[in-house]
Amino acid sequence: METARYVMAVLDAVFLPPAIVYWLFVHPLAPQWRRLGVVRSYVILTAGMTIMAVALYVWRDAVLGRALPTHWALWVVAGAAFLGSQVMEGWCRKYLDFKTLAGVPELRGDQSSRVLLDQGPYAVVRHPRYLAVTLGVLAYAAFVQYTGIYVLTVLALAALVVVIVLEEAELERSLGAAYADYKRRVPMLIPRRGRRARDDR
Repeated sequence: METARYVMAVLDAVFLPPAIVYWLFVHPLAPQWRRLGVVRSYVILTAGMTIMAVALYVWRDAVLGRALPTHWALWVVAGAAFLGSQVMEGWCRKYLDFKTLAGVPELRGDQSSRVLLDQGPYAVVRHPRYLAVTLGVLAYAAFVQYTGIYVLTVLALAALVVVIVLEEAELERSLGAAYADYKRRVPMLIPRRGRRARDDR
């Protein structure tokens, strides 16, 4: 079990920060990426993420910090959070193609093809994929129970909020009043019990 905790902690430490940083660079710099083109943009972004992942792996023990004593209750939390993450991610994939998942529309800047997605999980929360990411990050932290991963989790979730703000600003620019109304009707990340029923009435 200790080996499994360590391996999962290393994977989290190596791959989570580059994934978050990717979106932090894509959204605010979208016009610059569009001028470069999709292929060159992905080459640059992939190279940067790879360098970051390698550096995190080299200094993995410093990033992980201290392994805390395990607690079964946290493993229950981890299991529930991971299950919720997988269910939400699977639901989202029924509504998104690979190009959208990889951020190609942001890099191409083809605003004419963008439509408001407000069905399925997007009728429950505005960012169901980020909800899935949040649950997954919390699941990893609760399972591995390393001090550094707890810190990394807090930083990652704070960065995710920044990503959401940047993405929503871009969506409001491209979709206008339709997205503003969508924001009014649908919560960002935490579902509101009974909200859809009240709106339908």
